[in-house]
Amino acid sequence: MHINKLITLTAASMLFASCGDFLDKQPSVSQNTPVEKTSQLLALYDGTGNLTSYNYFAFYSTDDTELPKEMYALNQSQFNINYQVSNYTHFRDGIIADAQDLFWTGEYEKIYTLNLIINSASSVEGSEDELREALGCAHFLRAYIFFDMATYYCLPWCEANRRALGMPIRLGLDFDENVSRGTLEQTYTQIFADLQAADEYITRTDVDPDKPWRVSKCAINALYSRIYLARGEYEQALEYANAALSNAPALFDYNNFGWGTPASYPAAGDRPAETLEYCETNDWSTNKWLYFDEWIFPHLVENRAQWAMPSTSLTALYDQENDLRFELFFVEHGNRRMNVLYDWYRYTQFDDGRFIISGLTPQELMLNKAEILVRQGNWQEGLNVLTPLREARYRTGTATALTASSQAEALKVVLEERRRELPFAFRLSDIKRFSVNETPDDDVTITRDFFDMTTTTVNTSSPKTWVIQGNSPALAMPIFQTEIDSSQGMIEQNPGE
Repeated sequence: MHINKLITLTAASMLFASCGDFLDKQPSVSQNTPVEKTSQLLALYDGTGNLTSYNYFAFYSTDDTELPKEMYALNQSQFNINYQVSNYTHFRDGIIADAQDLFWTGEYEKIYTLNLIINSASSVEGSEDELREALGCAHFLRAYIFFDMATYYCLPWCEANRRALGMPIRLGLDFDENVSRGTLEQTYTQIFADLQAADEYITRTDVDPDKPWRVSKCAINALYSRIYLARGEYEQALEYANAALSNAPALFDYNNFGWGTPASYPAAGDRPAETLEYCETNDWSTNKWLYFDEWIFPHLVENRAQWAMPSTSLTALYDQENDLRFELFFVEHGNRRMNVLYDWYRYTQFDDGRFIISGLTPQELMLNKAEILVRQGNWQEGLNVLTPLREARYRTGTATALTASSQAEALKVVLEERRRELPFAFRLSDIKRFSVNETPDDDVTITRDFFDMTTTTVNTSSPKTWVIQGNSPALAMPIFQTEIDSSQGMIEQNPGE
């Protein structure tokens, strides 16, 4: 079936559009207008909803998250067995049985729109500059999405995994297009092809402060650095990190954040009434966080449950007296808004805990650079790279420089700083690349002290320890069965353990 080149002008005027299932049905539209002008291509890009992604894997699947079994036993009705508990334990059957995967379907919906922009380029009229910007943005975002999806649904890149399962590469507008997965190498070939195209079209070097979601050379270089780091190709990752940093915005001093609207909770049972303080960013909706000073390219991961549950191993990494990342974003008893009768933290960054940073920022580039320098043996230089970051995150006058007495110790403290700065959204990618890189010192094992379970029931009378090694095939997240079925078996399931 061929799909006409149409846009929804109403939706294109908004930053966020609704998600649909690109792989098995045509997105619905309310007002169809032929794509005839370059300005429409840019409007379509601006209206794709490209700045957020549902991603429960990011919130629940790593050692940054902890769901105490005692808390679960007291509050079972508060937790979804498929998208929360199954992802937490990596219970394969439960993930597959989920009725939907909003990350998978939402990202392919965006890819359809980006394909529409790219495939319409030869038939539109208007400004050549607008056309080149629309194409550059579309190719960049398609590369970003394919890489993001490969991070979660595929094995980590290494020589041994070249021919492992990749992503379905949808580049056209026909819904009968081949959706077989191909290889991981083919997925990366497409990612790099899109980035190269973006680099040819985009001319702006720095971030546009009025439209930070439009792509710059800085954003392209930053994404290259992220990808090459994930592949363990350190020379390239460092080169692109330095290139991006030369045009990146400055770090924001967290001492300049204020406090937002307090939240009051009534007494319930043995739980007393309490008023909780939140950082001002917890009140920020789209028109505020979109213009946060540190963006190179804005993107957030979204959790409908509005509760990122930090692990004790994560919270223990912070100087809880002076590190503003802890004071501002880790809200003790913050889970009480979820009616949960158990004391725990809630990690809240933007919009009442819905969103966490996953986009491109100068701090990620600094952490990339520091890690690479340490791995290359320049470990004192690598530690020094992070001094400005720590000064921007600690109470004024309290930040201390990172120190180490050996390369191995330096790597440990740099990776701890990375985890403090980039929790949840970056952790699974890091765990997977650590498992295939040159050193065993950074390998991670995820351990869950929880219960046995089926696709419909958690057996709270049967404790079970779930252990997931960093090199486990289980970390290539399974695809929900509805999608496998709708492809008539063309999409191959990840094999698991």
